Amino acid sequence: IGTTYLRTRTLPETERAQARALLREYVDVRMQGALEDGIDAAIRRSVEIHEALWEQAAALAEDRPGSIVLGLYLQSLNQMIDLHAKRLTESLRVRVPAVIWVVLFAVTVLAMAEMGFQTGLGGKRRPLSTPAFALAFAVVMLLIADLDRPQSGWIRISQQSMIELRESMIEPARGAQAP
Repeated sequence: IGTTYLRTRTLPETERAQARALLREYVDVRMQGALEDGIDAAIRRSVEIHEALWEQAAALAEDRPGSIVLGLYLQSLNQMIDLHAKRLTESLRVRVPAVIWVVLFAVTVLAMAEMGFQTGLGGKRRPLSTPAFALAFAVVMLLIADLDRPQSGWIRISQQSMIELRESMIEPARGAQAP
């Protein structure tokens, strides 16, 4: 996103302003989608922004078919769209298969049954080890479930890089001179 934003500097003024505004909105939408429950709306708006940016770039490419700098902008825009699709696939659509959950559940049941059986055969009660063993299995299952759902739960992906990117996209006020 940052590279695409930087490469908008090579666009004509009107298209530059539109592309930069869309890219700033895109970062805002992505951050809101990651931090709130509106992921579906964020995905829809992201796709709309992709389409608007691509249509604008395609129109420019028709006007300037041999432009190398426009080609670089198109390349970074294409990579941005591809990375968005990859991120969606990996974070929202790839899940731990049901057969893995069944195997994990079966292994947990067998391990707990074996622990109970061994405790019964040995005749010695271990008041701390048995609950600790069960707790360890429960924690492992919870961590796997939490990692399988990156948009919710305890483990979350930091959005600091998006926050820093958005801060770098602040446009100076019109008529203000850069230091």
